[in-house]
Amino acid sequence: MRYSPIRKGDIPHSLASIEKAEKIWGYKPEFNFEKGLKLAVNWYWKNLKLKTCFIYRTIEELNEII
Repeated sequence: MRYSPIRKGDIPHSLASIEKAEKIWGYKPEFNFEKGLKLAVNWYWKNLKLKTCFIYRTIEELNEII
């Protein structure tokens, strides 16, 4: 694996946690990472396909690409 040089503003290590939000506001995520990622990817595919159709002359032309 190759890494690029560190850029200004990069965060080399993160200790992100939602514990404080859980304690203060009772926050509980609705989805785990895997389910959230699947939902996000499906949403982007659906929405990007619809918007991309307007760029191509026909849906058939779009289907050739995807």
